[in-house]
Amino acid sequence: MGNNAVSRQEYEWPDSTRVEGNLAETIEKSHAQLFDLLECLDAEQSYEELKDALLDRVERGLTAEDLWQDLMLKYFNQSDPDHYFIPIIISCAYNVQARRAMDSGLTEKAWFFLTEGSYYRGLAEGKSVDENTLKIVEQRHENGRKGGFGKAQKIKPARDEVVRLLHEKRPPAGWETKVQAADTIVGDLMKFVTDKKIPLTLSNLPKKLKEWLSQDTDVCAAFDATKHP
Repeated sequence: MGNNAVSRQEYEWPDSTRVEGNLAETIEKSHAQLFDLLECLDAEQSYEELKDALLDRVERGLTAEDLWQDLMLKYFNQSDPDHYFIPIIISCAYNVQARRAMDSGLTEKAWFFLTEGSYYRGLAEGKSVDENTLKIVEQRHENGRKGGFGKAQKIKPARDEVVRLLHEKRPPAGWETKVQAADTIVGDLMKFVTDKKIPLTLSNLPKKLKEWLSQDTDVCAAFDATKHP
C-alpha cells in the first residue's frame, strides 16, 4: 500500500443512521420548499392536501409510473390547467415515494426519487417565475390601459375646445389649410389649457394640435365642416 493510500482503519465509513437522518431532513426540506412555492403562487391551494392525496395513492400500492400517468391524464387534459402546478404535483409525488423507499430501507432508491423530485421542483420554480412575470406584465398593461384612458379623459376638454375654436375663429371663406387653422387658434388653446390646468405641455401643444387635426375624429370633422369649400 502506497503512502497516499488510506487504510480501512483510517477511513471513517458513513453511519447509516446519519445518512437516513440527512435523507429524511432533505425530504422534509423539499416538501417545505414546495409548500412555500405553492403558497406564493396560489394561496388558495393546499400543499398539505396535495401531499396527503398522493400519500394515499402510494399507500394503496400505486407505482411511480401509475402516479405519473394518473396525474398527467388528470391535469394535462384540463382545458386551462395551472401549468406551474403540474411539476409541483410531480415533485411532491417523488418526495412521497422517496419517504416510502426510505422507510422500507431502500436508501439508494429514496435518493433517486428525491433527485428526480428536485428536478421537477426546479421546473416549478422556473414556471413560477414565468407565471409571476406574466402577472406583472398583465398588471402593467392593465394599469397602462387605465392610465391612458384616465389621461385621455383629462385632456378631452382641450380637444373639445379645439372643435369650438375651429368654428368660432373660422374665416369668412373657411380655412384654407390645417396649418392656417392651427396657427390661428393655438394661442387661444394655450390660454385655455393654462386656465383649466389641463395636463398638456405648452411647448408641445402646437405639435399636439396638428396631430389632432390629422388624426382625431371629432377635430377632423370640425375642420372639414369649417374649411374652404
